[in-house]
Amino acid sequence: MRRTLEVAWTICLAIALTGCEPYGLTTEYRTDPVGIDCVAPRLSWKLPDGIARQTAYELELDGAAQGRIESAETLNRPWTGGKLETGSRHAWRVRIWDENDRVTDWSEPASFTMGVMREADWKAEWLGRPKAPAQAFERRFVLKGPVRRATLFITAAGFYEAWLNGRRIGDKVLDPSPTQFDKRILYSTYLLDGDLQEGENVLRVLVGHGWYDVRAQADWNFNRAPWRDFPRMLAQLELEYEDGGCETITSDQEWTVASSPVLHDDIREGEIVRSHDACPDAGSGAKTAPAPAGARLVAEAHPATKVIAEMRPEKVVRLGDGSWMVCFPVNLAGWIRLRVSGQERDSVVAVRYDERVNDDLTPALPTWLYGRRVTPPPGKDVRKIDAHMHFPSSHHVLPDGGAFQTDRIICSGEDETYEPRFTYNGFRYVWISGWKGELRPEDVTGCVVATSFARTVRFESSDPVL
Repeated sequence: MRRTLEVAWTICLAIALTGCEPYGLTTEYRTDPVGIDCVAPRLSWKLPDGIARQTAYELELDGAAQGRIESAETLNRPWTGGKLETGSRHAWRVRIWDENDRVTDWSEPASFTMGVMREADWKAEWLGRPKAPAQAFERRFVLKGPVRRATLFITAAGFYEAWLNGRRIGDKVLDPSPTQFDKRILYSTYLLDGDLQEGENVLRVLVGHGWYDVRAQADWNFNRAPWRDFPRMLAQLELEYEDGGCETITSDQEWTVASSPVLHDDIREGEIVRSHDACPDAGSGAKTAPAPAGARLVAEAHPATKVIAEMRPEKVVRLGDGSWMVCFPVNLAGWIRLRVSGQERDSVVAVRYDERVNDDLTPALPTWLYGRRVTPPPGKDVRKIDAHMHFPSSHHVLPDGGAFQTDRIICSGEDETYEPRFTYNGFRYVWISGWKGELRPEDVTGCVVATSFARTVRFESSDPVL
């Protein structure tokens, strides 16, 4: 009888762990990361409910079981599988034993993709145009057959936006994140399996100045940064064909200059955009540029900057001079997405972002109209931030030049959508001038831009103060 109960109890314990497995698998603290460049990635997992303590675990790396390891550790277990190569892709899963030596099911598999593992693996050359106000480059290529895998490594000294066959690659914005550019520059990795097409493909990259080449002369002195130089980009597309063959498409002199809708960009002064009239030297050969001095290329290890939320205006008000003030319910960082229609070709719509306005919703006056110490007219406020901007850097594009957090749209005469690429703003109010006709609230969307950290906690309270 006792033996029967022992057997029954053992069966019950086994049943209790069926369907119970570790979860929350991460590699280098990220879920299924794409583009990591450490030689021994650290693997972590979480214990399922009902298990108080782990006494042992077993990893399966790329389909090969590694054997039981007596350990209670669930964090930062080093990769002990095969050699990790540039662009290689790997999968792993784990099972554990609890305090009663019961084993769980295998976890759901996790994956990761390697970045560029050695400096010698970079075959691409930097492309840049020293005196160009805006930069874009294009590469056309024809596939040799069906593609099994396609991996793109890309970055810029400045910002970039990449497109493949007319579709934007990924959803990162303001990439790469700023660093001390004479020490390291971050690159991103994208998996483009299934995005390539038979016949000709077109890879296009727009390049912005970003924090690498801040031209606005402001009190923060970024225009005097020791790394400052003209923007440039670097791209390397690794192709693996179904027949086992490989090909690498790199940024080099086979690329051509392309037209960019961004005529001018500055991280502080905003953008001047025009979607029509290609640049006169589009189609000419691209020129290689020196690598940014002192910089080491490092895989981006943190969550990307993205548009993490969208917000509708609280109200849209027409002012006495015919301009419009768009008011949002809260202060935010980012920009607006504006549907432009009914505007004359080559007319200019100005979009100025502000954190404060006058009581009647008219815009605060720029201090450069009155000087730093001159009192504004009664009842009017001044935008004090303008006092920090000494010489707007965009005078060479439009006669009235730029201003802090001010974009200019040179309209095409067709329906189009305006959304900044290489600048961002802190604002609650958006002053839109030069607009012909009615501006509807549904034409304006506030885009909240931030690092895309996963939400880990929420807080609610009935207390209005909290």
